[in-house]
Amino acid sequence: QLATQINAQVALCATYTEDRQTETRDLSAIQFWDITTGEALDVEGITVTGKEAKVEAAEYIFAAFDRMIELAKAQQFCADYANSRQWDNAMGNCDKALELNPNAMTTRQRKARILFEQAQEETDEQLKKAFFQRSLKELETVLGNNPFHEEALQRAGYVSIQLDDPEGGRVYYERYLEVN
Repeated sequence: QLATQINAQVALCATYTEDRQTETRDLSAIQFWDITTGEALDVEGITVTGKEAKVEAAEYIFAAFDRMIELAKAQQFCADYANSRQWDNAMGNCDKALELNPNAMTTRQRKARILFEQAQEETDEQLKKAFFQRSLKELETVLGNNPFHEEALQRAGYVSIQLDDPEGGRVYYERYLEVN
């Protein structure tokens, strides 16, 4: 809440404990939050000891922050290329972002939309079906994370019907109507 009040785009949350006798510092539950998407990048905790522990911990956080910057760049390029319908470049950047943070549901949703758009443009029926199948897989991942995601429910319903699964499409549309 404070991050939005001060117009921060990224927030760092972590648990920090220190034992001065053993010069041990423990950082755990580390997360960088992208305030614009509301998504977190989880970072593995670290325990450091000795006189240089503070420096080592700071370097670790800096490296994790650098990963957050790389994630944000890949997500932005994914969106920009998708908006200009440069599908291969968009997919490459979406995949890079998902490598950095597999839990980035906004990126996963965008990837599903890109695959959907590619299917819509495809004339070869086998390729069209393959794009739709990949799109549905991404949508199911989004829905596994948030079963009430309206856009994912709608698109999954449509895609299921395109994949000759009218019953699956009906289920997605019913779930959408329950939410809406």
